[in-house]
Amino acid sequence: MSQEKEHLDQPDEGLEILKKWIAQSEERRSNMAAEYIPVGENNFIESSIFVGKDHVDKRAIMASIHEFIHNSINYGTPYGSILIILAGLNTKKELREYYEPILKRLHYEAELAHEVYATWSSVIRTLHIYPTVTIDELLNYDRSYIGYFKIGEYITKEIPGYFYLKSSILHACIGFCFSSDKIGQKVDLDLRSFNFSGLESLDFPNERLTRLISDFSPEFFRDTVKEYLIERIDTPEYIIIKKDMSNEYVGDLSDYPGTLEEYCKLSTYIYGLLQQYFNKLGTTSYSFDVRYTTPLNWVEQANFLIGDKYFKTSPFNSFGAIDRDILKQFEKETTILNEKLEKCLIELPSHIHSDLKAQILNGDNETNIWAKDWDLLIMARHSLFLEQQFDYYRQGDLEWLKQQKSPIVFLSTRIYLNEEKINLIIPFSSPKEADWFLTPTVVKVMPRCACVFEHIIAEKVFWEIWYEYLCEECENLIFFNDVSLLSFLEQIQSIEIETIKYCTTEMQVYGTICRPLIFHVVEKYQRPYLMIYPSNPMHTELNISYIKRHFPTFVYETDDNYENFLNKNSLGSLVLCVFRQVFSEHSLTPKFYLIKEQI
Repeated sequence: MSQEKEHLDQPDEGLEILKKWIAQSEERRSNMAAEYIPVGENNFIESSIFVGKDHVDKRAIMASIHEFIHNSINYGTPYGSILIILAGLNTKKELREYYEPILKRLHYEAELAHEVYATWSSVIRTLHIYPTVTIDELLNYDRSYIGYFKIGEYITKEIPGYFYLKSSILHACIGFCFSSDKIGQKVDLDLRSFNFSGLESLDFPNERLTRLISDFSPEFFRDTVKEYLIERIDTPEYIIIKKDMSNEYVGDLSDYPGTLEEYCKLSTYIYGLLQQYFNKLGTTSYSFDVRYTTPLNWVEQANFLIGDKYFKTSPFNSFGAIDRDILKQFEKETTILNEKLEKCLIELPSHIHSDLKAQILNGDNETNIWAKDWDLLIMARHSLFLEQQFDYYRQGDLEWLKQQKSPIVFLSTRIYLNEEKINLIIPFSSPKEADWFLTPTVVKVMPRCACVFEHIIAEKVFWEIWYEYLCEECENLIFFNDVSLLSFLEQIQSIEIETIKYCTTEMQVYGTICRPLIFHVVEKYQRPYLMIYPSNPMHTELNISYIKRHFPTFVYETDDNYENFLNKNSLGSLVLCVFRQVFSEHSLTPKFYLIKEQI
C-alpha cells in the first residue's frame, strides 16, 4: 500500500495505478450503503447522499462536498452543461437510444478529471472542518479515491497554504479541461445530429488533464503564482492571501470580496496560460470569461426535443454572488434517509376503529414516553412525492395515492404491530372530515400541528379549501421547506415582517443525527409560524453565514440561547415531531425546479 502511494507522486505511473484501483473499487462501493458508510451519487443534474445514520459524520460531510463539486463542474463549464442537457434528453424514453451512448461516452471521457477535483476539494475542506481527522480515515473505504486525491495533491504540492490558493490553481486547471469549444460547436450546429467526428483526444477532459500533468510541473505553478502575487504584496487583499499561504484560518472568503476577486483573477491568469499552450497543440477552448454562460440555443434545442420546457433557464448562468451560487448548488442535493423502505398503511378516517382512534388522539399509540407532549401532526403535501417514500402494505394504497390530483391533507402517525413500527396515513377529504375525526367528545385530544410542505404553496385551489383550517384553526403551524432556502429568504423580503428569529439544533431521530435550520417568523397581521429547513452541519453553517451577511435584520439565536428560544416558545417538541415523520421516509429531495429560476 505504501509503495503504491509513493508511485502516485510520479504522475504517469500514478495514473496507471489509479485505473487498477477504479476497477477494484466497484464491488466495495456497492456494499457501502449496507455498511452505513456515507456515499454519494450524481445524475449530472442533481446529486443524492446516503448519510448512513449520522448527518454530522465526517464522511457524510465529505460526501456532500464531493457531490457539490461535481455539480459545480456540471453547472459551471461548457462540457458540464452538455452533460446536463444530455441527461435531460435521456429522461425521454424515445430519445434514449440515440443519446444514452453519447452521454456515456462523454461521461467516460471526463470521469478522471471530475473525480480528481471533487475528491481533492472535498477531502481538504473536510480536513479543515475536522482538523484531527486523517486522510486515511476519510478515504480508506475506497482506494480509487486515494488516487484521485493524490493527483490533485501533485498538481498543487508546490503551492503554499492550505486551501484557497491551491484551489484557485486546481480550479483553473480543471475548468480548462472542461472547456473545449469544439464539442460546444457540435451542439451549436445541431443537437439532433451530435457525433464525435472531427474531435481529437485533447478535446476531452481526461486527456487534457493527463497532458497538463505531463507538460506542466508543480514548480511551474509555484513560480507562476509567485510572479503573479509579487505585484500585489502592497495591496489590502494580500493580507488575507498571506494568511492563507501561512495555513492560517481566514474564514469565508465572501467576507473578503476583494481577496476573492484576486483569487478569481489568478484563476483567470492560469487558465489563459493553459489556453495559449493548448491552442498550439491544435485544441481550442472557450475563454475564461464566457465559459460560464450557456448559449440559449442549446437549451432551446433540448426543450424542443424533449417536448416541453424541461430546462426553465439555461443550466447555468453568469455567476452572481459567489456565496449564493454555492448555496444554489447544495440545494440540488437529495439525502437518502433509509435505503430500505419502511412499511406504511393508508386508512380512511371512517375505517379507523374507535379504540385505535382514541389511542391516536391522546398519544397512547406511541411507545415513546414523551408522546403525550407532542402534537397531532397534520401534513399537507402532494401525493406524488409520497409514492416512492414507503413500502405500502396494500397495493391499493399506492393506487389511491396515484389517483389523487391535488395536494392531500392527512394525519401522520405510527402504530406498532408485533413491535414493528408501521407508518399510518389517515387522509382527510375536507376540513369538515378532519374536524369530525380530530374532535371527539370522549377523550382529551392533543393539540394539532399543521405541517405544510413548501412545494404546495402555489396551489391556489387547494388553499381556497384548506387555508382557514391549516393556518388558523390548528394550534400550531410549521412550513417544511423542501424547495429552496434561497427562495424563501428572497421572497419573504416582500412581506411585512415584525420579527424573524432563527437557530439551529442538533437532534437525533431513530438513531439518525441531523442539524436543521429553524426560523420563527412573525408577520404583520398573521399568526406566527415556524419554517424548518433540513440541512447537514456544513450546509447549516454556510446558510447561517449567508443570512448574517445578506439579511442582518434576522435575529440569530446562538448555541447558548437556542434551547431557551425553542422551549420558551414551545417549539422544540414540534420540530422533533415533524422530523420523526420525515425521517421515516426514504429520502429528502429538494424541489428546486418548482421555482421560476432553476437553482
